[in-house]
Amino acid sequence: MGDTSMAYAGLSVRVRETRQWFADLLLSVAAHDGPLHKDPVGCERYSDCGFGVRVMPRFGLEIGYRLGPTRSVTLFLDHMSHKWVIRGENEGIDHIGLRYLRAW
Repeated sequence: MGDTSMAYAGLSVRVRETRQWFADLLLSVAAHDGPLHKDPVGCERYSDCGFGVRVMPRFGLEIGYRLGPTRSVTLFLDHMSHKWVIRGENEGIDHIGLRYLRAW
């Protein structure tokens, strides 16, 4: 756990909004420093594969609640994978977390 770091840039599109709640879809390009390739037998037998490529798509969903005019908290879930874009090894990686947002 914690062996792969990543950086990403992309778009966030608001798909639902009420006075206090909001939901965003996330689409971005991510670069990582994780392994590209691992043992082929382990990949075949245990699905313990490398990521295959250094840069790949990242998709996500974020649901937020406004605490006030300048503060919000969100729950996000994202998935980084190239399964439908590039052939080859594709371990993929998921993240889930909480964010505290502050507007200035």
